[in-house]
Amino acid sequence: MLKIKKDPLLITLILTDILNKLKIDKKYNINNIKQFTQLHWNTIHKYIKLIKFIQEYVPPLNINIKNNKIEYFKITGFSNFINHNYQNFEKLIIYLMINNVFNENSSINYKNIKKFKFSKKDIKFLSENGLIKIINNENIYLTDLGIKIGTKMMLDLNKNFGKIFNDNDIILNNFFESKPKRDNINLDNYLFIIPIIYESKEKTMNHPLIQMIRK
Repeated sequence: MLKIKKDPLLITLILTDILNKLKIDKKYNINNIKQFTQLHWNTIHKYIKLIKFIQEYVPPLNINIKNNKIEYFKITGFSNFINHNYQNFEKLIIYLMINNVFNENSSINYKNIKKFKFSKKDIKFLSENGLIKIINNENIYLTDLGIKIGTKMMLDLNKNFGKIFNDNDIILNNFFESKPKRDNINLDNYLFIIPIIYESKEKTMNHPLIQMIRK
């Protein structure tokens, strides 16, 4: 068995090389990958899950490397999971939560975040339903209701992080157990904020934001 002392960079480089040489649209299992390397089956298994996790949940990064060290990095967008599972107005709530835009003093000019493609329609929707407050027709911040909805969204995002892993991942389980517990706010009272945005009630009730509010 290859002894590489659990160097995560080396393991990742080995698996990256192997994965890039596999045929597209063909199914593989851990044993197929193991035959190309001396890595332990469990190591391959965990790192494949870790790679999938990063692909889905880690946001894009702009990294400046100087003298072989990371000088700085910055987040340049949302993760694939957020982009694929949330509408623009939902992503705007997440953006405001991440940036702690909770009152007039911390309000931001929505024109300065055009790269995220938030539209005036998204701003209007959240404002009319009481989730954000608009100041001078351009600065915005989350209202108390917006913060309650946003908090629940962030907690549910944290829950989704663990879905790719199983109960045997003890370290990960301990991490999620240390997260803040869901509060006792009865968000059913806020169901009225979502209009019938689809042609049928069934599709509307299956909307992810409504599902989160009703849980």
